[in-house]
Amino acid sequence: MLEQFDQEIKKVRARFKLSLAQFGSLVGAPAITVKRWEEGVKPQERFVFQTVLVLGLINDPGEVFFDLGRQGIVLDEKHWEGFASLVKAAQKSLVAAKETNLPEPNVAGALVAGISGLLSLIATAFAAKNMLGAKASSSFATRIAQFLK
Repeated sequence: MLEQFDQEIKKVRARFKLSLAQFGSLVGAPAITVKRWEEGVKPQERFVFQTVLVLGLINDPGEVFFDLGRQGIVLDEKHWEGFASLVKAAQKSLVAAKETNLPEPNVAGALVAGISGLLSLIATAFAAKNMLGAKASSSFATRIAQFLK
C-alpha cells in the first residue's frame, strides 16, 4: 500500500478537487507533508492508518465499515447512509457537470466536512467501547490510527 500512497492521494485529491491542506486536515498532517507524500516520500507510521482510513472511506466505504464492524465499532445505519450519500452525490455532481459542460461544483468542502464528521463518529464509538479511548484527547478523530492498530 505504501508504494501506492502517492498515486492514491493524487487521484482522490484530483477527483474531488481537495487542496493539500484539506486532505491534510483529514489525516492530521500539514499540507507540505501531503505534498511530500505525493512526491513519493513514505509517510511516517503515525499517519499511515489514518490516511488508509480516509482513502478507504472515499474509495471503498463498504469495506471500511465492514472492517470497523469487526473491530467492534458499529455505526448507526443512518450515519453510514448519510455518508455514502454524500460521496455518491459528490461523484454524481462532478460527472453530471462534465457531461453537460457546466462548471464543476465545489464538492471539496462538503466532502471534508462529511469525512471529518464520520471520523468523529468513529472516534466516539471507539472511545465508548475501549478504556484506552476514554483517555483520548479532543484530537482523537485525527489520531484514531494510534488506537485501531
